[in-house]
Amino acid sequence: MEAYLPRAVVWLPAAFSVLVGVILLACKQKWPGKCCILAGTLALLLSLPALGMEDKANRLYGSRTVAMRGQVQQVSSSNDAETVRAVIYVTEVEGEAASLRAYCPRMPQCETGEIISGKFVLGGLPHDGFRLQHYADRIFTQADYQSDFAVEGVYRSLSQWFAQLQLTWAGRIRYYLTEETGGVLAAMATGDRSGIPRALYNDYKKAGILHVLVVSGLHLAVICDLVPLSMRRKKYRVRYGVLTILLALFFMGLTGATPSVLRAGFTVLLHSTGILLGLPADPITSLALSGVIMSIGNPYAVCDIGFQLSFCATAGVLAASAMVKARHLPDESTTGLHKIHNMVAEQMFVSTMAALFILPVQLAWHMPVSRFSVFANLASFLLIRPMICCGLAVAVLGGIPGLHFIVRVAGLVGGILARVLNGTVRFFAHLPGATVHPQPRVLVSLALTVLLFWWMCRRRRYAPQLVAKALAGLAVAAILIHGGLDHNLIKITMLGESDAPAVVVTQNRQALVFFRGNKTTAKQIRACLDAQHIDEIDYLVDLRLNDPRPCPLEATRYKTLAQTEFEPVIREYPLDDVILIQTMELDGGMVALCCGRYVVWLYSGSLQLEKQADHMELLLASEGNPGSLAHCDTILSLSRSPDWLKKHRKDNVLYADGTALVRIRPRRWSRKWPVRIDT
Repeated sequence: MEAYLPRAVVWLPAAFSVLVGVILLACKQKWPGKCCILAGTLALLLSLPALGMEDKANRLYGSRTVAMRGQVQQVSSSNDAETVRAVIYVTEVEGEAASLRAYCPRMPQCETGEIISGKFVLGGLPHDGFRLQHYADRIFTQADYQSDFAVEGVYRSLSQWFAQLQLTWAGRIRYYLTEETGGVLAAMATGDRSGIPRALYNDYKKAGILHVLVVSGLHLAVICDLVPLSMRRKKYRVRYGVLTILLALFFMGLTGATPSVLRAGFTVLLHSTGILLGLPADPITSLALSGVIMSIGNPYAVCDIGFQLSFCATAGVLAASAMVKARHLPDESTTGLHKIHNMVAEQMFVSTMAALFILPVQLAWHMPVSRFSVFANLASFLLIRPMICCGLAVAVLGGIPGLHFIVRVAGLVGGILARVLNGTVRFFAHLPGATVHPQPRVLVSLALTVLLFWWMCRRRRYAPQLVAKALAGLAVAAILIHGGLDHNLIKITMLGESDAPAVVVTQNRQALVFFRGNKTTAKQIRACLDAQHIDEIDYLVDLRLNDPRPCPLEATRYKTLAQTEFEPVIREYPLDDVILIQTMELDGGMVALCCGRYVVWLYSGSLQLEKQADHMELLLASEGNPGSLAHCDTILSLSRSPDWLKKHRKDNVLYADGTALVRIRPRRWSRKWPVRIDT
């Protein structure tokens, strides 16, 4: 674990480990003391390659424009159709030899393997959410393109050959199938996810089985199982080990050697090496050693989210397998129905343990958690193996003349299985509250409850298998309950400038935004939506009056408040339980949000309303005079000094410093919806 900590962070635990080892040796504890000293020393040695990686890459250029030459290693689409994002292996800077990888967020169209040149600004990576991910790929420099772009040729390497082979095999799989079935089958067999529609990809994410589309240990295990059973006998162990190693290396190259594939590949290589040497395989040792091997050259490799998810999921599967094996009964003592029951129970237990082990990674990366991932995995685990086999059959046999009929049959079977899997995924993804976003404080409470429950079971000396099942059930139930609490909840967030605040209304990952302010306010709104894992604004209302500047936010539907000037009343349903009412006066506009019988008012400019509106519960106030709306039961403001508010009674006025949050809980069986205001 010490070897995984990047850069100078490793020195403190390594020094502590050496100190503990010295103390243990002084206390005549030779074996633990030697282990601690060895662990600390190895941690220091393994951390040396990471020291100064970022400084060495960037101190020579200092964010200045330089003439650069290099090879394009990765290409992805950008927001502009005429440009791409690329990863470049830089070989020459200002005529001098160089050796570094750089990320270019925007450059002219190019292809993988091309030798390009031009003028770029080389500097450090921005401090955003992708920084550690770039570090994991040994990218410490950003190259901003300036001018003089030219393609000088194409460099053919082994990695380029594998990349071209991947595209060829994926094209054969997708040739006879629809976009959805062919894209899923190609992703599972070759690792090429470019053909999967975005909506279907999000459904897999919501259902919690995105791992079937990301090539990892599961896919590599299926590949290695293709070795004939006759070669797995003891006398053929050398042939079996060599063939398994070759298959693992080939598949690692075919899928682009992603961190998740490398982790699984190194585990298989270590296992096969043990077979060649006649030594028993230990899965825990192989898993840990594969992680150490990946971090020797670049300790930042463990910062890759794919590596973390793959590592934790594999650890959960190994833990569950050990528990299942400890209580496994002989097959002779079970009937057919009992065998099916045991198989389903074991698969559900393994899926639950894997989901629990990857939960800390999902929280650290602010990823949503699927409430039905265990059931989705249980419904799909019988389809994965035959789908991978069908996809590989189409990819390999499609290039052999005379096997057209076999290729069509394999493609048909794989397409049917992919259609069944897609239907299963859509079913679980569109169930109410399919994804949840657990809060850290809730998980801390859950962890303390689990530890207390475990301690009580240990005191009463219950069976370990019973305790493990009870803990897994308790954790799953807590996650489901927590997800149900956020379902249908209406959140109204007031933020931005105190004199002209913006308002964000969210429900079930849908967003309604009332914009006022500038680009700083837009960044705050974007941060608020990111915290709730909302990628797109469904409805945007621009409350600014007579402002020629364009709105810095984008949305599916956009409307300015001035567009309602000649329409006295507009009623729309932007969210499931929110009715939007807009009116326009000469000097201002008024908006009402009807959440059941609870009505929230907000306005822009100054209003001269003579008639008092009905159901005036809450007013989100700004600097302008709201007229008769000031008679609301509660006034919420980000400013303490509006002129009209100084003369108003103070008992119903709430102030918020920076941000205010209103939570409204819908109740189908009652007219009264509970409301909570946090200031």
